[in-house]
Amino acid sequence: MKAIRRRSLMDRMKRLSAQLVPPTLAAQENSFIVFSDFDGTITTSESDAALMKALGVGASERRLLNQAILHKELTHREAYSILIRGISERHPLEEALGMARQIIKFDPGFKEFWNWCKSSDTPLVIISSSVVRAALEEHLGPEDAAKIHVFANEVKLDADGRHYSLEFRHPDSTHGHEKSRTMKEFIDDNWFFQPSTCIFIGDGVSDMSAVESADLLFVKVDPSSPKSSDLKAHCKSLNLPFKPVVSFFEILNAVGACVEGRTTAEDLLYEDNLGTGRNDRIVDNGWTIIA
Repeated sequence: MKAIRRRSLMDRMKRLSAQLVPPTLAAQENSFIVFSDFDGTITTSESDAALMKALGVGASERRLLNQAILHKELTHREAYSILIRGISERHPLEEALGMARQIIKFDPGFKEFWNWCKSSDTPLVIISSSVVRAALEEHLGPEDAAKIHVFANEVKLDADGRHYSLEFRHPDSTHGHEKSRTMKEFIDDNWFFQPSTCIFIGDGVSDMSAVESADLLFVKVDPSSPKSSDLKAHCKSLNLPFKPVVSFFEILNAVGACVEGRTTAEDLLYEDNLGTGRNDRIVDNGWTIIA
């Protein structure tokens, strides 16, 4: 696993409230951990777009915000603040959350992937810029949802009791929620569990801070959505190898093969390298992208 700087014992003690993986996992020699984004990754990009449209945020507005982040005209934190502020002007909080529960659809393979994580003792950690717990409970049921580690920004009601804003997990960061930091903190808090392979699954601009912390990176793509190209373009600009996928069924097959020893993370990323340099080619669902 990529090196993670150790913090002091006092720092760890201050974070005792963090969710912990079962100590029994510490005995595993070749252990894996899965970190995943939520919006557009665990949920479908179509339902995310439908929810934003219902909340009064059009595709063009979201695209402009994404482009502003990519071109460094806005920070992630500023863009999300603008987005939530606009929704707050149009919809009370409970109404917005109710719309989310009704409209959001999960990737059809996610429940099967989660069941596999449970049966294989592979920790699943959701790190998100949005609020995800209610949607998880709706999809998996409260008991299963409570077993998944979730770290996300929170919604805070303003003093007027009607408007609301995001309470960022890392307000000192331009990302608002710096996912790479959350990954490092989680591993450090769970010092008795040191995974050999760190997996990250993401799809968009909010995941940019996390991709360099992963040993095996899956980029969720939707050919019908321009958003699907943002994280791919970012990874290619950094010359980072990744595995594009369309659904969690593909992720389950790939991760399952790694955990069972039938392949390795490196083989997955470079299985069609044809002898070229390590970062020259990236397999993209049947065709090849030249990095």
